[in-house]
Amino acid sequence: MKGKSIVMIAALAAGMLASTTSAQASATVPQKCASSKQKAVAKKEASKLGCYSKAAGKAVQVDQTCLMKADTGFTTAFTKADAKGVCEGTASAVEFTVDHCIDQLNAVLTGTGKCPGAKLKAAGKNGSAKAGCWAKATAKGVPTGGSNPDPAFVACLQKADTGLMNAFTKADGSTPCAGTEADAANIVDSDCIHAVMSQLPPSRRAAGTASSIRVRRATTETRSTATPVRRTA
Repeated sequence: MKGKSIVMIAALAAGMLASTTSAQASATVPQKCASSKQKAVAKKEASKLGCYSKAAGKAVQVDQTCLMKADTGFTTAFTKADAKGVCEGTASAVEFTVDHCIDQLNAVLTGTGKCPGAKLKAAGKNGSAKAGCWAKATAKGVPTGGSNPDPAFVACLQKADTGLMNAFTKADGSTPCAGTEADAANIVDSDCIHAVMSQLPPSRRAAGTASSIRVRRATTETRSTATPVRRTA
């Protein structure tokens, strides 16, 4: 999967947000605002999937207080970001997208016990790490797309995918549980990163301008057909 991860990283970087394809000396106010919102996304994805991870590991219902804390922190961060300089992306719209991604991961990484718990945690960490890569690149004004994306940005995404692969391999051990690394990676890349970052460009788009090109991870692996067992919210 490492080779496939590199292919997806290169494709994702080439197709996302054309407005960051030229490096700038310092971040503009909209870039700083967008970066702050991207950081909020990173924290929410890790925090909320962490709540589900704990619930799966203990075979109990997810802690509502844990979920509410993640949501409140996210909304507060967006408010603070806009207070310093309004940029694109509303808390309600982005939150809906992030929550949809989390639902998708919960539908694939099913079951209870140590293995499902570890996979949910790893997926949250992967989404958080990648959103963090975007936040750093946006704050620095470095290119994230085109034919020459910033090497540090690409390396950051690659490191996140390597971590996901290692975590899933360790979680499966001698007795694999539902959900493959490819399943989780596809969902994170498409629904947790692409769908979210397209709403948080570092500068305002001109009317009718496409924000990105939809790209999915290249893989020939079969998606999990396990019946979803949800840890109810």
